[in-house]
Amino acid sequence: MNFNLSGDEKVLSLADLAEGSSATLADLRLPQNVSEHLMWLGFVPGAKVTAGQSAPGGNPRVYTVAGVAFALRRDVASQVLLVPVDGACG
Repeated sequence: MNFNLSGDEKVLSLADLAEGSSATLADLRLPQNVSEHLMWLGFVPGAKVTAGQSAPGGNPRVYTVAGVAFALRRDVASQVLLVPVDGACG
């Protein structure tokens, strides 16, 4: 699903977001059924996403969207694209 990234923004994946950093969700590059499921959970364009702690080895990691925490595996998180907020790169 493409949410019209202009190409001017610096883009990173959710998997690259450093613990404690936040960014704005821009695009989901996942199969439609997975994208729709995440969107029902709050992963929608323009949503602020914050990276939390991860399990040992870094997989899965907890992410907070709209005040709710979710654990996502790195393979899924790497297909969720973000635009950094205030230089929040990992």
